[in-house]
Amino acid sequence: MSRKFMMGRFKQVTFKNRIIAIFLISSLIPFICLGFISFYTINSILGNKVEAALQNNLNQELIVLENTLNNINHVSQQLAFGGGTNKLLEELLHEKESYNQIQLRNDIKAELNVISFSNPNVGLITGTVNRF
Repeated sequence: MSRKFMMGRFKQVTFKNRIIAIFLISSLIPFICLGFISFYTINSILGNKVEAALQNNLNQELIVLENTLNNINHVSQQLAFGGGTNKLLEELLHEKESYNQIQLRNDIKAELNVISFSNPNVGLITGTVNRF
């Protein structure tokens, strides 16, 4: 029944209008398909590039963080080994005479300068060196 109705409607359309409809449909379908294919291709390419760029940035940050932690570990080992700086700080806290305090501060500065010179990538000690 609906098929008869569709055929009846199709026969009522003039030949000229049928030709125009067929040409429009045959010319629009390839453009629409090409547009969808292009959109999905470009979308996947850009998605992969963004993901790769983020992954590279994260890897670089991981390497920098690991290097910083290794440097800080090295500094902590230098500070803990022998306890020279710790002993000097303890003596400085208990010292009452000004001259001896200045001497101990100079000794602490010298030791911290050696540590910061041997670890130039760790900028954590410079604030304490300048404070004394």
